[in-house]
Amino acid sequence: MDDPTSILAAFDPTNTLGSLLIGGFIAVFLFGLSTVQTYLYYREYPKDHRPLKFMVAFVWICELAHTICITDSIYVAVITFYGQPEKLVKLPPALNLTVAFGAPVTAAVQMFYTDRIRRFIGRRIYIPISLWFLSGIRMIGSYVLVVVSFKIPSVTEYVADWGWMFTLLFTMGAFVDVAIAIALVANLYTHRKHVFSPTLKVLDRLIWWTIQTGLVTSIIAVAVVICFQTMKSNLIWITIYTCLGKVYSNSFMAVLNARNSFRNDEAIYEVNVPTGMLFANNSASSDTAQGHEMGLDRLEDTDIGSVSLHSKSIERRVA
Repeated sequence: MDDPTSILAAFDPTNTLGSLLIGGFIAVFLFGLSTVQTYLYYREYPKDHRPLKFMVAFVWICELAHTICITDSIYVAVITFYGQPEKLVKLPPALNLTVAFGAPVTAAVQMFYTDRIRRFIGRRIYIPISLWFLSGIRMIGSYVLVVVSFKIPSVTEYVADWGWMFTLLFTMGAFVDVAIAIALVANLYTHRKHVFSPTLKVLDRLIWWTIQTGLVTSIIAVAVVICFQTMKSNLIWITIYTCLGKVYSNSFMAVLNARNSFRNDEAIYEVNVPTGMLFANNSASSDTAQGHEMGLDRLEDTDIGSVSLHSKSIERRVA
């Protein structure tokens, strides 16, 4: 058990309560963004398939519970335990529960992207299976840490006894994010060789967007691990962690809401950040003009949330 006298002497409100407050503010802001995106999704895509709608609702509900736990933790730490830093030896129960609600969001988003990989990976099914397995292990491990956090009497003992597992799980999550980004970019780059110039610009933008999404979540996960390993005596690592699940949910919703974002007079693009692709070609000709239509069509129930890309160009007959 930690000595209260030593706790009072070492207590730094800037790196504990201050960092917790900052993390809470950022998390609430990000939850607001995801709420707006969720509303826009249901308004703009009422005909999406039910499983995808249920998944969006599940992610938002988990994020709501996650946000409630964060705000409750801040209230307990700042108001209820005001002037009693020795009470912060053990983290508020609600703060432990943030892991329970954040883990399924991370797993759901990673598995969603992995399913997109499965649709174009061909016979190399071991790749998505491996990513699904790692995502599942990370979620199960997160629940183990939640149970342990309620039983261990202090943060110090928690870090000393279970810090290795915390580090392993977040490193695993970063690896899965990078692997997903690489696979999706590789798929886009392959299709890049077989499209026309207008569509090429869209694919280039999608490639850059996919890289950014994978890098952001990976960098945040690595930052949590670095802060956890180098600053175990404060709560800065928790500050960063509280924002990680929000980044996943916002990136997921941005993907779904981006499908109708590219439009102009000569080409119509309905774009979803790369989640599996299927090209279709149709052509027709006449005495005066030749039409060439190439589309990445919206698939049926079996391909929930797939990309939709449609471009249409007309080539005039050369005399």
